[in-house]
Amino acid sequence: MEGHIYGEELRPNIAARLLIVFPETRRPDRRAIFDAVARSEQFLVSHDPGEPMERDGNTGAWLELLMDGLTFDCMGLQPGPPMQRAEPRHVFQIGNRNFAACEAIALTPGPHLAGAENTVPVVRTIVSLASQLCEHLEDAIAVQWEPSACFIGNNYFKEVSERWLEGGPFPALGLSGIAVAENGLLRSDGLAFFTGQELELSEQLSADRVSASQLMVRLIDRLVMWGRVQETSEVAGGDGGPLLLTPSVDGKTVSVRLK
Repeated sequence: MEGHIYGEELRPNIAARLLIVFPETRRPDRRAIFDAVARSEQFLVSHDPGEPMERDGNTGAWLELLMDGLTFDCMGLQPGPPMQRAEPRHVFQIGNRNFAACEAIALTPGPHLAGAENTVPVVRTIVSLASQLCEHLEDAIAVQWEPSACFIGNNYFKEVSERWLEGGPFPALGLSGIAVAENGLLRSDGLAFFTGQELELSEQLSADRVSASQLMVRLIDRLVMWGRVQETSEVAGGDGGPLLLTPSVDGKTVSVRLK
């Protein structure tokens, strides 16, 4: 497949923020994070301000965490206020629990990663860090990936993130979602965070929702690795034959149709 680069100028200005959700009043404090560090041995506390202070527009208890040479701010810790949560657009395996009263902490890339928040290595590391925290903070029950407003049950998040981190497919249903556009076509939701573009399947490809969703997941996985579609390109489409991927005039949408 040819003609693919990452499109910095088209990526939306959305924070690479991942929330870890806890039952009400069960958010960790700084000491709980230090305890998780000791149990995990996969990440470190690289800076502890020692007292609540403003960080990235938020005032409260926070720590700077180091993993794989990258730093991330961990904010919303007790005794400060929890982080605000946006209304989710996609929900994956959270069961029947009422999450309205839950509270969240947040992981965001540190200042030295400014401009690189949308890159796969940074996202892989923040996902790996969140997975470690979910493993060692026993009260964690879900995560929320802000760029696509995906709300993900803890067990499902650990399953798909570990598979990706071990060399498997990108967690397209978790770090992105699939939506039905006003015209009835299936569209990706969240791919633009990585490439500056969303996918839209043709009417023919959107007709069977199950196979269309499976196709969308495969294409999202490919484009997260390959980047933005600059010109009409042909890709293998499986049993249905080859596909043509065509960028829109403004470069923000990639239409997918059978060749």
